[in-house]
Amino acid sequence: MKKINKRTAFTIVILEVILICAIGVLFYMNGKKEKEKEDNDALVHNVVEEKPQKNEIPVDFDELQKINPDIYAWVKIDGTEVDAPILQNMESNELYDEYYLDHLYNKVKGFSGSLFTQKINTTTFEDSNTIIYGHNMKNLEAFGCLKNYREQEYFDNHKTINIYTPDHIFEYEIFAAVDFSDEHLMVKYNFSNSSEVQDYIDDVKESQGIVDTDMKVSSDDKLLTLSTCTSSNSTRYLIVAKLVDVK
Repeated sequence: MKKINKRTAFTIVILEVILICAIGVLFYMNGKKEKEKEDNDALVHNVVEEKPQKNEIPVDFDELQKINPDIYAWVKIDGTEVDAPILQNMESNELYDEYYLDHLYNKVKGFSGSLFTQKINTTTFEDSNTIIYGHNMKNLEAFGCLKNYREQEYFDNHKTINIYTPDHIFEYEIFAAVDFSDEHLMVKYNFSNSSEVQDYIDDVKESQGIVDTDMKVSSDDKLLTLSTCTSSNSTRYLIVAKLVDVK
């Protein structure tokens, strides 16, 4: 058996020490980022009432906008993990800005990102289709829980989406949860054209997934689309709803 000389043994020890240190730094940085995110989430959720009165806006937007003025709305689906602020990068002039794809509510860079809309949408929810983006996180954060809509019972029991803004509560009812092309929806369809809005509705209804065929939806409706990634690079998973009430 060939003996390992002293120089080789020393090199191996050094490499092992470097590897251990690198692993330690990695764990430390991951822990630090997780702690920052937990603190950030707690800070944001502290301004939301857990049991608001009926028709009461439960979100203190004055406090939220002290944290980040890009927070302009809040989305909540009762009985799910979707309960978070919606942001839009107000400093950007790019229609398809993706700043919050990898930035948290306080603008700290983070893999999980935030729920956000792009500049091509207004922040008033008056567009024909408002699209909210979020990551499909394994721990169900962001839009990670939307995968549960693949089950009919879950779909049937979690159909109401509430959007809170400083002045209004927008209530939407979900009519579809489908796999869809990963083409940018705002590029593929001109949502200022009613016939193309109807094309989108028809394409959604014809897509693979769960669709409430009993719900009447037309180009006159205001739509809300929650968009997240899938395991395929060619598709996205969409939850599509129509506006049913404004308070």
